[in-house]
Amino acid sequence: MAHCLDSPSQTQIPFGAYCFKLNFTPVSVIANPIAHPNDTSFNPMLYTAGPNVTGQFTKDKNGRGVECPAGFQHAAVVGRREAGNGIGVPPGGFFVIFFD
Repeated sequence: MAHCLDSPSQTQIPFGAYCFKLNFTPVSVIANPIAHPNDTSFNPMLYTAGPNVTGQFTKDKNGRGVECPAGFQHAAVVGRREAGNGIGVPPGGFFVIFFD
């Protein structure tokens, strides 16, 4: 697993956007939040992409591109805050399932 990159600067996005290197090519990817007492029904939704996530595949709240670093392009998971407020992680975290 690696942090996604901000497309223009190629710097790591510190949390909420992750790319995966797998030993297989997934057919689909599902990410689910883990329940937490402070959850609200609108706390981040998880966006998944795969397989072969190359180039800019989504944008952050400022319109800057998000992409995966080389070697970690089999799948991606991005936590999207409600109403397009940006990238984040659910309070309880999340888990990812890959299907091949």
